[in-house]
Amino acid sequence: MPDKLFYPFALLIIGAMIAAALMAGGKGGGLDQPDVNPETDGYTLEGDALRALVASPGTTVDYAQDQQLTGEYSIAAAHMLRRDAPPSAGVFAELGPVYEAAFAENNLKITVRARAGKDRAAESFTVNYYSAGAGDSAPQTFAPTDEFQDYSFNFRPNAPRGDPGTDFVGIWPDVSGKSGTLEIERIRVEIVSE
Repeated sequence: MPDKLFYPFALLIIGAMIAAALMAGGKGGGLDQPDVNPETDGYTLEGDALRALVASPGTTVDYAQDQQLTGEYSIAAAHMLRRDAPPSAGVFAELGPVYEAAFAENNLKITVRARAGKDRAAESFTVNYYSAGAGDSAPQTFAPTDEFQDYSFNFRPNAPRGDPGTDFVGIWPDVSGKSGTLEIERIRVEIVSE
């Protein structure tokens, strides 16, 4: 193929590939451009969306249905003490800049709906709210029961310095670091009056 035909054809193919990738990307994975109003609807991660949970070094997370288990929950474990692990959020949910901007300087209620794992149950777990450069919550420790229930705490993040970044809800699934499991059904962050 002559160069005068090859290069325009190659540019056309590259342009089509870029356009297809942008159309497939939608709204940035739903993290940066939520379909809900963060100020009124908050942030909720549940059901199949729990597959978005990320495990930092020292932790693992699996989706129950991927393990042929019934139900929509994730199974998280910590395989070392938090102090011995590299600095991280543990098993975490990522809230994009839209959420950080909406949640800054507001009273937040952070709720994790969880239960002790059926296999090697964790005796306690911690939850933190991390705000990129705008202040993090202290770790909140909870003792899970055998049934799903809500574990909540309140936190007020500062305003971000500069452009909003990414906030995180981090869970260290087993305070003992002995591979105890925690089953997570939902993570919710909402603005509250108190």
